[in-house]
Amino acid sequence: MKFIIERDSVCMGDDANAPHRVELDLDNPLKNNDDLHKLIVEILTKYHLASVTGKKCWFCSINDVYVAKIVVQDNKKTIELVTEIDVTFLKTNKVYFANELLNSPDDNLQADIYQLMAEYYVWGIEVDTQRDEEIQTVLKVKNITGMRRILLEYFVVGGLWFNFAPFIFDEADFTEITRGWIFSTIILYLPIFLLMFFIFAIKIAVICTLFVHLVCIAIGLIITKKRTY
Repeated sequence: MKFIIERDSVCMGDDANAPHRVELDLDNPLKNNDDLHKLIVEILTKYHLASVTGKKCWFCSINDVYVAKIVVQDNKKTIELVTEIDVTFLKTNKVYFANELLNSPDDNLQADIYQLMAEYYVWGIEVDTQRDEEIQTVLKVKNITGMRRILLEYFVVGGLWFNFAPFIFDEADFTEITRGWIFSTIILYLPIFLLMFFIFAIKIAVICTLFVHLVCIAIGLIITKKRTY
């Protein structure tokens, strides 16, 4: 079974060899968590995780599924498996070790993903480069990648696109974002749909409503979203 292994860098000098890619052929039955633990141990005996002073955590994902936290202290590695793991193994598998989150790892991993993504859109929250890296790492270890990431951001943007007015939100979670969708539908989308339906036809109403919705999403992505610095 083939494994393509990569990891985050830990300093500027370490960036020279990023993403530290290594390909290994390993023979492992992978029938249960004990086998997964043995697999990670075998990978760690053949793949170098950069050494740092003091205690450090690495977050391991296999095929974009977060499977374990590796705590490194005094050159000793402790593997803490995720309680419930559902990994599909292929002939070629991707293993990624994400660097320790810059704030408290446990707090960030337990944070609501909607609140994390909404930080880019809520008025008054500053997202600097460091915080942006934290958010991206949390999404990565929570397996919010690819289409799941696109759908998450679409949902957040759709509920917060009008957040260029400072009095609307001071924070946002799933409930507030959902209310944003309901607000947009009642105040904007539904009236436009009904007006176009009664004046023209249902096809024109659908097209006009979809166009307005796409404009709102563009406002969220282009105007409302804060740029990192």
